[in-house]
Amino acid sequence: MIDFTKIPEKLKSFLINLMLIPFWYIAIYLFHPIFYTNSDLIIIFFMCVGLTIVSSILFAFIHSSIDDEVDVIDTEEILTSTVLRILLLSLLIFGNYMFYIFFGIRLLFYGLLLIYYGFYILALLIILLIKK
Repeated sequence: MIDFTKIPEKLKSFLINLMLIPFWYIAIYLFHPIFYTNSDLIIIFFMCVGLTIVSSILFAFIHSSIDDEVDVIDTEEILTSTVLRILLLSLLIFGNYMFYIFFGIRLLFYGLLLIYYGFYILALLIILLIKK
């Protein structure tokens, strides 16, 4: 059995961040079916990893902008941020799917990315303007 207390802190943080990958995979499957059917599983996996890393960096930057003394590699901080990012991505996927069911209009994957990362950039800009 794996003893999680003996795993280094940075590796724990990385493994917790990887919990977002299945949600990106679902988003690619639902909102970019051409890419999903025409691409290899490895390409899709590494795209999900890349989107997760960019999301983690943006969230860590926002979190450190709010509180300068926070440790962004702390396991509890990473777990909280991962849950919030999963919640945001799940709400966007669900909202987009419901919008498609009720109105017949589907947001493409690029629009989903624009809204998802636009939310982070908007939050960062608001925080930086407030701190001035």
